[in-house]
Amino acid sequence: MPANPASDTIVLVGAHYDSVPGTPGADDNASGVAALLECARLTALLETPAATAFVAFNREEDGLLGSADFVATYLPNSSLNFEAVHMLEMIGYCKRSQGSQRVPQGLPIVVPSVGDFIGTLGNRESNHLVDMVLTKAATYVPELSALGLKVYLGVEKLLPVLARSDHDPFGG
Repeated sequence: MPANPASDTIVLVGAHYDSVPGTPGADDNASGVAALLECARLTALLETPAATAFVAFNREEDGLLGSADFVATYLPNSSLNFEAVHMLEMIGYCKRSQGSQRVPQGLPIVVPSVGDFIGTLGNRESNHLVDMVLTKAATYVPELSALGLKVYLGVEKLLPVLARSDHDPFGG
């Protein structure tokens, strides 16, 4: 779990490793798991490792059962205090043809019709992280288009489409 258990707060990085039969599991979500493992590898190489926990969840495609169980059963009995929770979801897809990207029904954002960008989502407690990710992306990978959706005033609870990944059991 944490790279530095003495720390008061840690960052959690997670991804789910299940998929749905007949779908592109390489994108949803082997790509997230691969990035999770690379983040863990790079964190371990730091001279002073960041206080970070890495977790892979099962049953995201089954109603978020794995992450919900982690939040309901494991966390109340642990001393973990998360500064931030980052879920890596479907980050491996890239298709540059027009119409290759569609917005999920009910998502209040306009996205390009070409699937060659990265998106991030935040709520009132994590919108500053959206800004940080967009700034880092523009600095370190300027050729990658990055979009952010910042939701305010608890509106995420009114939009079920925003509760479709393992971030939701952690409070949206």
